[in-house]
Amino acid sequence: MNKAVMVSALALALGACAPMTSDPNVLTLGVATDAANGQYLTGAGGQTIYTFKNDTANQSACMGQCLTNWPAVTASSGVQIPPELRGKLAVIRRADGVEQLTYNGMPLYYWAKGTAPGDVSGNGVNDVWMLARP
Repeated sequence: MNKAVMVSALALALGACAPMTSDPNVLTLGVATDAANGQYLTGAGGQTIYTFKNDTANQSACMGQCLTNWPAVTASSGVQIPPELRGKLAVIRRADGVEQLTYNGMPLYYWAKGTAPGDVSGNGVNDVWMLARP
């Protein structure tokens, strides 16, 4: 593991243990629930988080225009993790150099067109984008 990713992973781990913060640079993950979709992960401002079927464990296949539509979930200043989130949160370094969060090995993304909390309109897009599940 390269030094930058190790440092980010450590910052991520320390952020998870820290008390809740109002620091806007710290990403606060959440778990939302609705009757139609069950539980799914949320990030900045309650925005829904997704996974991409074409990714493999700890490696993103989303590049170029894909990243414009599906921005990577990043957290350079740490992450607040809710207690119900029991999976493994980690950081990978993408081919473009961006450090991206993963959950249980799967890279995490936002849907650029789904900006309101509770908007799950990215679920099922092209049969390859799915809600990230806790």
